[in-house]
Formats: sequence, structure tokens, C-alpha cells
Amino acid sequence: MYLSPAARRLLGVAPEADVTKQHIHAVLCSGNNGFSASPDSDDSLTEPGPEGRPIFGAIMSHHLQDGRIGGFSYQLHPGAQKSDFQPGPMQQQPNGQTDVAGANKAPGRSAHAGILQQIEISQVFSALAEPVIVYDPAGTPVMANPAAIHMMGFDPTGMPWRNFIQKKVLLYPNNRAVPFDQLPCSRALAGEKVRDEKFIRTDAQGRERTYEFNAVPLRHQGRITGAVTVVRDETERSRLMDQLETERTALQAIIHSAPEAIIVVDEECRIVMTNPAAKEFYQQTPTDRIPGAMGPGYNDSSPPYDPVDLPLARSVFQGEMIVDHELAVDLPEGKCRHVLVNTAPIRNPRGNITGAVGVFHDITQRKQERLELEKARTELEKRVAERTAELTRTVETLREEIEHRKKIEARLQDSQEKLRHFSHRMLHTLEADRQKIARELHDSLGASLAAIKFSLEEKLSQMPPDPPDHIMSLESIVSYLMTTIKETKRISANLRPTILDDLGLLATITWFCREFEYFYPHIRVEQQIRIQEENIDEPLKIVIYRILQEAMNNAATHANPENIRLVLEKNGGRIKLAVSDDGKGFDPDARLRASVPISGYGIQGMQERASVCGGDFEIHSRPEKGTRVTVSLPRPPDQTC
Repeated sequence: MYLSPAARRLLGVAPEADVTKQHIHAVLCSGNNGFSASPDSDDSLTEPGPEGRPIFGAIMSHHLQDGRIGGFSYQLHPGAQKSDFQPGPMQQQPNGQTDVAGANKAPGRSAHAGILQQIEISQVFSALAEPVIVYDPAGTPVMANPAAIHMMGFDPTGMPWRNFIQKKVLLYPNNRAVPFDQLPCSRALAGEKVRDEKFIRTDAQGRERTYEFNAVPLRHQGRITGAVTVVRDETERSRLMDQLETERTALQAIIHSAPEAIIVVDEECRIVMTNPAAKEFYQQTPTDRIPGAMGPGYNDSSPPYDPVDLPLARSVFQGEMIVDHELAVDLPEGKCRHVLVNTAPIRNPRGNITGAVGVFHDITQRKQERLELEKARTELEKRVAERTAELTRTVETLREEIEHRKKIEARLQDSQEKLRHFSHRMLHTLEADRQKIARELHDSLGASLAAIKFSLEEKLSQMPPDPPDHIMSLESIVSYLMTTIKETKRISANLRPTILDDLGLLATITWFCREFEYFYPHIRVEQQIRIQEENIDEPLKIVIYRILQEAMNNAATHANPENIRLVLEKNGGRIKLAVSDDGKGFDPDARLRASVPISGYGIQGMQERASVCGGDFEIHSRPEKGTRVTVSLPRPPDQTC
């Protein structure tokens, strides 16, 4: 059984030792390809797959001599059976290759063994996944396996060296062409061994690919008889490695630029990576100590930690993922910093923990701010409590004051109500006195004066046609009596016009306006009556008349107007009286201060009469702009009216 040097190294077989089925069994039985190889089976290598089909890309693992587990892929082709060959000699062909003769040549036993070995090597050569090319001393390819032909895009076997070199263009990784004498096969033919060197070549499809070359010279009796090159397509691996390097560089950039301290540990919790933020935070370069145990680590409400209880150690040894775990870390110079720790285990593809990563966020300032905020909140709560107590006392005082004011307001309202009743009684008494005086003047004094007038007129009628001079004095006396009687009637009408009781308010207003124009012939009075007599309540009639009388007399006495306009109308549920003139106007505030309260005259008298009945009184006047008096009385009137 033949093994290449690389296979011997993989299986741990010494170069001079014979290969046994136990070595192959150790490999085949440790994989996951479903083989059932047995050391006692003679055909363990003759049935690689169902019905003798080849197996490609099978994955195996193997315990290496240093204790590690190695993984590799392999291809397995069906080997030749002993019955497939008839013994025959190996003949040397003119081109130096060996040939296997037929069954009729009856070789010896050693020739038969050599034939089998040549066939097995040929089959192994063809089954190799990596491209392999064998060169003669002149550099002409004499053998190329299928993988090499696929890689080249043509079969180079027997191709002249110069033609082959023109087709086989290799570039360095920097895209510079490889000189002839530096080609792997040239260097191998010169006696140099080429190990794992990368070159770039364009394949048959025009794609640029990366290959790893190995080349060794072939020697016979100390002289070089050729060379062999083994090529491995590293394009995908290089791309993945470049991608991995790019991602690693990006990850390192992220870690190094992160504002939080980041520490990575291995499976024994030894620190393998830190970023600048971690070094700045710990004020030193963390080495082998467990992060969080750099100085006593402790929680605010618990005793110091056992190192194995620290977050990173728990992630490494127990596989825990720690989120927002608060620690207090003592730093050099006695400084204590509070950190918020987040850790997670790092696992390989098989799920085994190979380390852990921890992110340490310094919350010292935030914690101090929180403590200060709590202190400020406590102080604020204290001040709020004090202020609340003060406000409570103030509210209580205000409540007492409000109660006191309510009592005062109640007494004031009672006083105002009593005042209204008193005003009403006074006005009612005043009107009754006026009515009585007017009646006395009209019925008693007026009647007596009339009797005296009639008696004097009778005496004068009995006198001769030419009476003496002393008789003329009686005529003057009669004239004075007539004037006195008229004045008595006017005074009686002003005190209480009998027409108000006999004909009503509207007739009284018409009579008053006619009498007003008689006494003030230079003033024109305009009446606008828009209400019926039955719509005016009896208690309101004397109030409306007295306000009208006062407003027009004040205008005639003080304003010297040319026109007075009187409006009496129904306005919703109220009766509205408006008296306006175009006189010289006045200052209402000054006149109000000069008025005599509840006298029947003046602005305050009109306001008192309206207020007694629950009405509203307004007066608008400006110098040289006239005056307007407005009264609005409710229907029905207030009970005190």
C-alpha cells in the first residue's frame, strides 16, 4: 500500500515504515462519510461508495500527534482488484514511461507487484483534487492530472516548453509578470523547493484567480530528472481571508473608536484585547487580571466579589450573558469609579466557549448626578412640604377671612336690602305727602282763592260804569288772584298731577311735554312712545314720570338745549326710557358728587328711584356734546318698588 510523504505526515507514519490497514482504518472510521472500514476487512479500500462510485469532497477529522483534532476533505476512487490484472512484465517505452504487458507475457512475482503499484499510483495521481503537473528535465510537461487540465483549460502533456510558458502566464500578487527563471517549475528544475507561494493567473473563462504553488525537483541517483508542481486554488480562500481581514480591521476600528471600555478575554479569562477607552479608564494597560477585579470590585449593597463571580468570568466559565450589571471599581490613587457592565460569551462554530467580551460604561458622573438629583429632590420635597404647610396656613387664614367677608357681605346685603326698603318707604311717603299737598292746594287753597275771585268779580259787576279810582284797585286784586290760582295749579300738578291717576302715564307724558313747551317755548320736544298703557305696571308709572320730569327740567335749567328727544319703549322683558338733548353737556361725576341723596331731584335722585325698582340707570354726557339719560326697569318690577 502506497502513501505519499504528506499522507504519512498526516497519519503519523514514519517515512520508512510499512503502511497497514490500521492507519487507513483510523482515518476512515473518524469521519462522517458513512464508511465502515475494518482492520480485518481485505476490501476496505475497494468499496468507496455504493456500486463502486467515487466519493468527492468527503469531510474527515483526525486526532493529530500533538493532541489537536485536524479536519480535511478527501476524494476516494475505486481501486483495482487483484483479479483485474494478469501478471505481466513492465516494459520501458522509448519516451521513458513504463508500460504494462498483457497476460501472455508471464512476468515474475516482483514485476506483478510493480505493475499493481504503478496502477495504484496512476489512479491516485488522477484522483488528486489539486492540479499536479510533472515536468521532464527540459521543462516539458509529461504528465498532468484532470484537475491540472481543468485549471489550464488545455492538456499541456507533451507541449513544447516555450509554447507552454506562453500559455502559462503567472503574475505576482502585485500584478507584475513572473520572469521565466522565477517560475515555480523553473526553480524546481534548478534544484529549489517552492513552498506555498501565491501567484495570480487568468483562467480559461478570463477570470483572475489566485493559486498557491508547491514545486519540488525529482532526483535519481543524485541528479535532477524532472520536477513536479502541485497547485491549490486559493481564490475563494483569499477572498474570504481578505473579507475576514476587512471585517477584522473594521471590528478593530469600531472597538478602538468606541467610547466605552471594551475588553476581550480567552477561554481562561486572560485578557487578549483592550481598546484605548479601557486603558484610559483603568489608567493602565490591563494584562492578565480579570476585568472588574482590577482593584477590589464590589457592589454598593454587597460585600466584595469573588473573582469567579465577576461578569466576564461568569460569561467565560458559565456561559452567562450579563446585561447592565453595576460594579464599583477601585482604581490607582484610591479613585473609585462606577461602571455598568455588559458581557457575553464568545463561541466557536461548534458552540464551545472560546472567550468573552465585556463592555464597561463609566456611569460615575451619572451616578453622582443621580445622587445629587436625589439630594436635590429630597431638599425640594422638604421645601415643598414647608411651602405646603405655609400655604395650608395661608389658605386657612384666607378661608377664615372669606368666612368673615361672607358674614360682612351678608350683613351688607341685609343693610342694602333694608336701605332699599327704607328708600322705598321714603319715596312712597314723599309721593303720598306730595299727593296730599297737591290735593290740599287744589281742593282747599285753590277753592278758597276761586271763591274770593268770584266774590270780587260779583262786586265789580255791581259797580257803576264809571267807578272811582279806588274801585280800579279791586280789578288789580282780581288779576293777582288769577295769577295766584294758576301758580297754585302748577305747583299742585308738579307735586302730583291728578291726570296720572285719572288718565294714566302716556296721557300724563303728553300733557307734561305740552306744558314744558309752554314754559320753555325755545325748546322743541320730540316724543317716541312705543309701548301701550297696559304694558306699564302701576308702580313704575310714578317712577318713569319723576325720572322724565327730572331729566327734562335739568336739561332746560342747565343745558340750554334746542331739542329734547324722549323715547319710551318695551325692550324684551324690560321698559326702557331714554331722554337726550343737544345742550352743552356736563361732567356726570362732578354733578353726582354735588347732588343731594334721595331728594327727588338731581342725578342721584333719579338713580335711587331706578335702583329701588331693581332697574339700571346710566347717564352719558360730555361738555358741548349733549346729555343722554337711560333707564331700564324690569317687568314686573321689584317687590320693593
